[in-house]
Amino acid sequence: MTSTTARKQVAIFIAGFAAFFIALGIVGKMDYQEAVINSISCEAYAEIVEKVGNDTDDIISEYNMHRDYYDSLSY
Repeated sequence: MTSTTARKQVAIFIAGFAAFFIALGIVGKMDYQEAVINSISCEAYAEIVEKVGNDTDDIISEYNMHRDYYDSLSY
């Protein structure tokens, strides 16, 4: 095994390792978003979407900033 081949293998391993952790981060964020969206009542979700639009990040941000208010809508 030459030095060049070993360096290529190490570079590929590092790139694959980094890609794996990036994929884990993306999947983790998607799971978090799904869990938060599913915990919001229908009334609160409708009001938030009317206020901020359909962007999931904006919906979650708005809900987290005013969680007490939106949770009180379902009672």
